[in-house]
Amino acid sequence: MNLQVETARSSETVSESNNKKMSCKEQRMHPRHQVRWAVSILAADGLRRGETEDISLGGAFIRCEMPPSPNEKVLLTIENYSRSMRIFAQVAWTNLASEDSRDKPTGMGVQFLQLLSTSQAVQPHTQKGS
Repeated sequence: MNLQVETARSSETVSESNNKKMSCKEQRMHPRHQVRWAVSILAADGLRRGETEDISLGGAFIRCEMPPSPNEKVLLTIENYSRSMRIFAQVAWTNLASEDSRDKPTGMGVQFLQLLSTSQAVQPHTQKGS
């Protein structure tokens, strides 16, 4: 399975092995990639903004001030330089701001349920001989 990861400096494809062993600490099916992309979060109580901390094929950690409650379903619009993705997701867990969580960013872990749409910015192209 391949994940196209785009950064401001480069574009790279990251491959993963289906036979990859998972550590005892992290029981993830897909590797996470550290990226900072703007996110709009539409929840039952309204729209909020956030930013990805990391993302994989199966989910993401999104920094946001007031994350929706665990198990709530949300519509995410993720902007990553040249693409916009709309993804239906479920909040798996949250980190709320408190004295005990000073070393952890406020936000939520989400599990992607369904990719609804993607859009790609129009890239200008040149014709041979022009």
